[in-house]
Amino acid sequence: MEKGRLQMRSMSLTGTALVVATTSSKSDHIVTSASRIPVRRPPTPSTDAPAAIESRPVPSDVPLTVEPETTNEARLWTTIDGLTSELEAVAAVATARAAVHAAQMHAAETQLAATTAALDRLRSGVYDTVAACFLHELHTGETDALSECMAQATAGDDAALAWIQACFGRRLLHARRHLAPDKVPDTAVLYMESAVRVLAGIVPEDEDTMPLPTLSLETPSIASMASRRYQPTFVDRSAPLRRCLRTVFERLGAHSQTLKVVLVHPPLWTASERDRVSHLLWHEFYVPALLLTTTAEVILRAAGLSSGVVVDVGPYTTTIVPIYNDRIVTHATLTLPGGRDMVLHATWGALREHGAFGAVADEEDQFDAAEQLLRTHGFVAYDVAAERAKRPTDVHMTWRHESRLITSSAALFEGPEQLFHPSRDDGKSLQEAVLSAIDRCNPVVRAELAAAIVLNGALTTLPGFKRRLTRELILLRHDLLGQLRLHDGHGFVGACTLARFAHDDVWIVR
Repeated sequence: MEKGRLQMRSMSLTGTALVVATTSSKSDHIVTSASRIPVRRPPTPSTDAPAAIESRPVPSDVPLTVEPETTNEARLWTTIDGLTSELEAVAAVATARAAVHAAQMHAAETQLAATTAALDRLRSGVYDTVAACFLHELHTGETDALSECMAQATAGDDAALAWIQACFGRRLLHARRHLAPDKVPDTAVLYMESAVRVLAGIVPEDEDTMPLPTLSLETPSIASMASRRYQPTFVDRSAPLRRCLRTVFERLGAHSQTLKVVLVHPPLWTASERDRVSHLLWHEFYVPALLLTTTAEVILRAAGLSSGVVVDVGPYTTTIVPIYNDRIVTHATLTLPGGRDMVLHATWGALREHGAFGAVADEEDQFDAAEQLLRTHGFVAYDVAAERAKRPTDVHMTWRHESRLITSSAALFEGPEQLFHPSRDDGKSLQEAVLSAIDRCNPVVRAELAAAIVLNGALTTLPGFKRRLTRELILLRHDLLGQLRLHDGHGFVGACTLARFAHDDVWIVR
């Protein structure tokens, strides 16, 4: 028994020495030293002891005492456990601080990379702008500005940026200013009759007479030019449209910034095409005010109506546009592929069959002669079968004061007949298209639309055109008898009327 106590005391002293040595060591080895502390608990009583010893009664007169060595040893082990927990906590805090530091370093590196990329983009933008200015000066042929641009571009970032600021500052100072719409006395009417023809004229405010178009310009397809993307650089895909508008203003003999403009375009233009032309007129020609409308609307307005069906026979297409209360019925608008060009081609073919071009060898001259014959002697047959059964008569016409064309009257109505009975199998006749457009509208307004059919175009002025169209419509729809009313329309006159009497609220100003 005494020997066991001596062993336990020596173990306690050894553990105490280890603790003292551990606490006095360097702080870098705290965790390692703590892990080496021997954790030994006092031995528990063995369960294999003899039953006689456990059952031996303890005398009541012997006091229960606890040895001092056992109490001190328990306190020592409690202290060791607390120190171990503290060391583990210190190690966890150190690990967390290392992780936070690594995260902060990663965030700083990411921010530095983003800032560097932004600076690179800014520098690239500066030099791209300098390159664009260089190409612009090269395109315009200004050698002084070209050499200055090259010198500033190679001097450095600060010099290039300062040169760009000065360049744009000069442009802003020398830019033309817009006049107020109420200070502009005259209005220019740009009537785009078709995709290739523009009628233009100036409407003075102090005159009561309606002017005739002073300019008729044949251009490439205006619709295709307007639908192309506009780029405000020297590489401009809208250059043909810009040249067209510049030619119009030059031939009118007026500056665009001193004129309000009424732009009359075909009814099937999209919103992007209207925006494209408007952008050009505002930012390239500096017009103070702009009014956009369609050919169908001004044709109906010229007839003094607010509701009706506009039949516009153009150079290459025929457009049927129902309008109710000054609003276009878009879903009922139809376009036929035939127009004045188709009728002229059919007339030319009929004249060739009758030998009318014996003295004219050139094909282009033949077309010119056919156009003059159609304009001066052409007509629309009321009954084609009866007209073809008639005995033809000779028609004489002097051509360029040199030769005399002799033809038959039977060839002069075959061209307009293509509108009512097209030679193509898939072609729709004019009367069928008019009825189809009316049927697409609300049944409540069909009678009102049928009573206001407005005709526009050179072919609609041929003798017998109204009478023949009325006959064909009634043959297809007998209930229209007594309801049809056909009116003449003059699109340019309607545009001039709109330009003179338009309210200030309908003008689009900057």
